[in-house]
Amino acid sequence: MRLCARQGSRRTSSLRYAICRARWLDGTIDFARLARQSDEAIIERLSSVRGIGTWTAEMFLMFELRRMDVWPVDDLGVRQGYGLAWGIDPPPTPKQLLALGERFRPYRSIVARYCWEAVALSAAEQIPACDRSRHRDPRAGVPSRGRWTAEMASGLTYADIGI
Repeated sequence: MRLCARQGSRRTSSLRYAICRARWLDGTIDFARLARQSDEAIIERLSSVRGIGTWTAEMFLMFELRRMDVWPVDDLGVRQGYGLAWGIDPPPTPKQLLALGERFRPYRSIVARYCWEAVALSAAEQIPACDRSRHRDPRAGVPSRGRWTAEMASGLTYADIGI
């Protein structure tokens, strides 16, 4: 159990300890039986462990158990992505998103992934593409490896680097 709480902040360590305790000592979570339960039962069971909330349980359902109909309405990325993809400004609230997601049953997990991708693509469009020609080492003819010079940085503004 000491391995569970080795690295990270004191809070992170205590949460890892609580999860390990729930898993191995008191049997709160039985992962062998958990996979056969309904989504609601899994969220309830996992949320009973200190440090695990609804969002964490939903991510567990989506990424570990590969459930297809999970709709994380409290996830900011899903809300923003839905707003971007369907042209809703401001992005929907969790309550609104819950209603909007009904039409995608039983594949809401896939729609959530598309929403996250919409946010990533939107962010990528706002970041200027790197001009690789300015980063080439003229002696070797290959891109330099992280050697920034004043010449390379000249002309950059705070907006260019996202500050």
